[in-house]
Amino acid sequence: MRSAVSRFRCCAWSAYWLCIYLCAQALAGEVPVVKTPAPPGTYLNPIGDPPIHLQDPFILAYAKKYYLFGTASPSEGFHCYESTDLVHWKFDGWAWRRGGLRVAMGDLHGPEVFLYQGMFCLVYSGRMANRTQLALAASTKPEGPYHDLHAPWLPLGDACSDGDVFVDANGKAYLTYSQMSMRNSCNYGAIYGVALNKDLSKTIGESVKLLEANQRWELVHRERTQYNVAPFLFKIRSKYYLIYSANDPLSSDCGTGYATADKPLGPWTKGLDNPLLSTRPDIGVVGPGGAAIFRSLDQSEWFMVYHTFADPAQPSDDHVVNIDRLLLQESRKLEVKGPTRSPQALPSSAK
Repeated sequence: MRSAVSRFRCCAWSAYWLCIYLCAQALAGEVPVVKTPAPPGTYLNPIGDPPIHLQDPFILAYAKKYYLFGTASPSEGFHCYESTDLVHWKFDGWAWRRGGLRVAMGDLHGPEVFLYQGMFCLVYSGRMANRTQLALAASTKPEGPYHDLHAPWLPLGDACSDGDVFVDANGKAYLTYSQMSMRNSCNYGAIYGVALNKDLSKTIGESVKLLEANQRWELVHRERTQYNVAPFLFKIRSKYYLIYSANDPLSSDCGTGYATADKPLGPWTKGLDNPLLSTRPDIGVVGPGGAAIFRSLDQSEWFMVYHTFADPAQPSDDHVVNIDRLLLQESRKLEVKGPTRSPQALPSSAK
């Protein structure tokens, strides 16, 4: 009996010290965090196993697949992944990568892909001639590689980023984008919109300011930062919706809001129930922003893809990708069923 008790004590102490060792190693960053597998018929945020690290995520649903794009490196370019169910993701490589013939020299952000006149087009922002501007690239395949058509793309002024192209049912194309500046010693970012000509090479008319920070939740640090950035324009039935990020994108105050309009260039009215997404440290979600909207492959559901900080305790450029359902409520209000860290049902098309 005594021998058995001794062996039990020895094993207990061994387990105790092993636990202490593993905790210390984890705190030192030497033991990777293992993601719990999603139960059958569900997916888990952050998506991917291991989680996919991308900033400014965007998903194109096309030909029975979801194509995920995002900033893999602000100095190198954008990755692409593909999936049929939002659970299993195949890495396709670089959708666009900076090289010797590329005009953009860095500060690469905001890749978005759209199908236009039989070509897959990629709009992104980067540092060109010492200022941030938009560029337009194209490919014959959704996953790329993409090659520049116009870099820089349009004469929109200084510090333009986060370009999003929306093509309406009548075939007319519109560009929304962020423009950064200083205002009264404060970092200021507003969202603008402009119509595009048929071949996307020129703007039609002058740009119109669509949104700026004016709701209470957007002005947490109004003396330093007043941001409305990262727009994404889409349409449900006859109503236009604009998703955007507010507050410093590299702070825990970053969140996601929305606005509505009857026309693509407004006037726009922000949702009184904003924000749609905000930091939830209790579940490990910090800085939900950079959002875009996509539909399930069978067109029956709407989803929001967005990024959060990979390390909630240390906000940085390192982000992971999340997906949650988007619902249209009464009075045309939007609701995101998130942020989540619990199992979510697969899209209806994947069941």
